[in-house]
Amino acid sequence: MRDDIAGGIGVTAGRERHRLVEEGTDAGGDLLGIGARAVEPRPILESIASHLREKEEELFETGGRGRWKPLAATTIARKGSSTILVDTAALKASLTEEGAADHFEQILGEELVFGTYDSKAGYHRRGTSRMPARDPLVTAADLDLREITRGIQAYLVGLERAAFGASSFSAATLDPFGLQ
Repeated sequence: MRDDIAGGIGVTAGRERHRLVEEGTDAGGDLLGIGARAVEPRPILESIASHLREKEEELFETGGRGRWKPLAATTIARKGSSTILVDTAALKASLTEEGAADHFEQILGEELVFGTYDSKAGYHRRGTSRMPARDPLVTAADLDLREITRGIQAYLVGLERAAFGASSFSAATLDPFGLQ
């Protein structure tokens, strides 16, 4: 941006100066807000982490969305329960409760790293010669990526301007993570 353009966003084409956004306008404020939110993604990444914890809870409540093989009768007799992947509840807690033992959730710049340190997760994920694989981690198939995308859009545009120039957007559809 040239220093003779005061505020807003300026584009210089040849010698002619074009002002795309006037300082102090709603559009100018919107663009500055989008820029500020794009530089600091922590709030939306924290919301996505919360969403992942909720999806993990659903995964455990539904037996892996019906994908986990039922427990053997001998396992049920030993455990005294037919609840899959929940014996001490430590693995489940490590994926569903922020701050639980073995829970791992870290925001590194623009990246969210989410998971568990519980070594049982690896055995369940791969299975063993005596136990079928039952992946305790949500996968892309367990997530509605459109919902996550709408959450990111809502965060970027700021819900005060939820229309974002498209009639199909609304605050209701753009706020799946409760950012409003």
